[in-house]
Amino acid sequence: MLKLNKITMFFPLSKIIDFLLLPICWIFIPIIYAVFQKDIVKVKKSLLSVLFMLLLLTNGYFTNLLYSIWELKKPTLQKNKYTWGIILGGGIIRNTGKITHDYTFAESSDRLLQTILLYKKGYIKKILITGGNTGIGLLTKDFAKESYQSKQFMITMGIPSEDIFLEEHARNTFENAVQSKKLLKKYFKSTSMIVITSAYHSRRSKACFEKQGFNFIIYPVDQLHKDGNTGLLQQIVPEEKNLYLCSKIIREMTGFIVYKIIGYC
Repeated sequence: MLKLNKITMFFPLSKIIDFLLLPICWIFIPIIYAVFQKDIVKVKKSLLSVLFMLLLLTNGYFTNLLYSIWELKKPTLQKNKYTWGIILGGGIIRNTGKITHDYTFAESSDRLLQTILLYKKGYIKKILITGGNTGIGLLTKDFAKESYQSKQFMITMGIPSEDIFLEEHARNTFENAVQSKKLLKKYFKSTSMIVITSAYHSRRSKACFEKQGFNFIIYPVDQLHKDGNTGLLQQIVPEEKNLYLCSKIIREMTGFIVYKIIGYC
């Protein structure tokens, strides 16, 4: 019961404090501090710290460096070696705020497309879509029905319904691994699996599935770092999208550390 309560409490708590990891919050804090300061030296130091963070977190070179260090590389696959492709939900179908039967794809939809390609090319024979409703009572609502919608799209793309399985209870990466283990445990020793997730999320996913004893290979998709040299302007001119990308990778790195501390991976 204690373990169950720990898992149950972790999910809403992680979402509630998630905003503290947003770099935009780090920028607002010294601004608010400066507003209430009468000492002009302290005001200047606070505003200079804001300027420094803005220049750093909107810089293309710095952002690309973070992702190039963190994202895992896509492996070379062998045909007729893998049976299951496990696709991690989250950001595949957009939550439009209403229940809909239309396909509105979100930023991580490459997970879905790459899984379809793996099946069509013969690398996997069956697909497990893991990920449930991520709503938290009155705090947040989730109308995406992501797992179900993803399966319907796969069927539309010509994949037989009997080759697609749903796991609709997991709400985070740890639960993705735990719930997948319950469904696929009998296959652990007889087959290898491919776990498909976004490249920036691949380290935490790999660690979670290793913790549960899976025999698998991680397959990162939706790579966000750029290989090779980028233009000078892309490296030095501040861009607002880099602030978002920095926020995304910082939260992911922090999530990985927290998972390690509490024993999820």
